[in-house]
Amino acid sequence: MIRAADHGVRYQCGHCGGRLLGLSPFEQLLEDGVGARLWVASNSGTEAGPCPFCDRAMHCAASGADVAGILMCRTCQEVWIPAGAASWLSTHSAPRAAQPAPAAPLSDRCGTCGAPLEPDEQGRCRFCHAQLTVAEPVVVNVQETPATTGSKLLNAVAGLLTRPIE
Repeated sequence: MIRAADHGVRYQCGHCGGRLLGLSPFEQLLEDGVGARLWVASNSGTEAGPCPFCDRAMHCAASGADVAGILMCRTCQEVWIPAGAASWLSTHSAPRAAQPAPAAPLSDRCGTCGAPLEPDEQGRCRFCHAQLTVAEPVVVNVQETPATTGSKLLNAVAGLLTRPIE
């Protein structure tokens, strides 16, 4: 078995081309609910060969499910996908989300004077004083809660811990 790490760790058999991967990455390959249905169906399915990972018996999905020879290990939650299951996977695969556009590279220079980007406390360029960032005020909302015996004790301990040592 060859170990590969692309979108999760998986193993591939050099002889037959089958793949072994975890239940979660397997479910991410499929439409919503397909992996879960197979997992539930494998609980009452027939035992198949040993799991390449833990050597315990793998299970087929219950009869009547068209699963292209996919086996599930109920012990270590690994899924065996035979090389011949490619058409089944493409039929049941999850729709691919559009890839987000790459983020524009951030400039390391002031857009006004070209100096190194080093804003001061107010978010201005240290050299030309152009406003680079918005200085946002920090708002803290403190709500008083009724004091309880436990909170009084915690406040006393907190007061001891935050008191300067003389």
